[in-house]
Amino acid sequence: RIFGLPFEKINVIPNGINLNNFTGVERDYDFRRQYAMDNEKVILYVGRLVYEKGIQNLIGAMPKILSNYHDAKLVICGKGGMMDELRQETRNLGIENKLEYSTFFKAIQGYNKIEDKKPGYITIIDFSKPSNEERFFVIDLENKKVDYATYVSHGKNTGLGTAVKFSNNINSYQSSLGFYVTKNTYEGSNGYSLRLLGLEPGINSNAMDRHIVVHGANYATKEFMDKYGFLGRSLGCPAIPEEISKEVIDYIKGGTVLYINGNDENYFANSKYIQPSA
Repeated sequence: RIFGLPFEKINVIPNGINLNNFTGVERDYDFRRQYAMDNEKVILYVGRLVYEKGIQNLIGAMPKILSNYHDAKLVICGKGGMMDELRQETRNLGIENKLEYSTFFKAIQGYNKIEDKKPGYITIIDFSKPSNEERFFVIDLENKKVDYATYVSHGKNTGLGTAVKFSNNINSYQSSLGFYVTKNTYEGSNGYSLRLLGLEPGINSNAMDRHIVVHGANYATKEFMDKYGFLGRSLGCPAIPEEISKEVIDYIKGGTVLYINGNDENYFANSKYIQPSA
């Protein structure tokens, strides 16, 4: 009426999707699992990341949504001028992990391919994150919950605050990516420690010879990070805070899967455990 247009020239596009139009369409669960577990409810936003679209209001509502629907996951598809601002907002709200699922998906891909393991648990070390963030997660897969989330150090030649270089070489003092299974514990120069068996030839297969273990360290703490801006670094081992290291080690020892993720395209191109779905 405002513009004087005839009704036959107007086509109304609803603000949403009519599910009746997709009756009988087969769901692609492999695609969905890249972003959420089967039991999670997905809130999907598709559009430009600009103020006019109101995406900031949706992100701002997520804490209230999650307080009532703990299994909700927000998936955002789009780019725009507000991207950096929106990422910072998710950090401030403490829901950043609800927006990123690719690391967990990779870990589960590999976990499912490993036959000789103690099932039910996986430890994920996410070296794609900087060391001043929690990036060591022990996940109870059966009960779908995170049992431990803490800081973890990377190798001193892998980078300063961010892990950028990885190696399987002895005396490289770098972290190694990929899949491991936990073995036995022992008392060593770093105290109570957990041996790791690397499963990927040429990627982490020298873990035993390099004495790559999970152990506690006083430089892998929030106090150290608050003082220096980043965690201290190891000789290649994933070192965690001493106050919880024994408890965590005893929890994951004896054959559970451990996955170390990082920003390394060479690893993803060569790992037999992580390949795109056909």
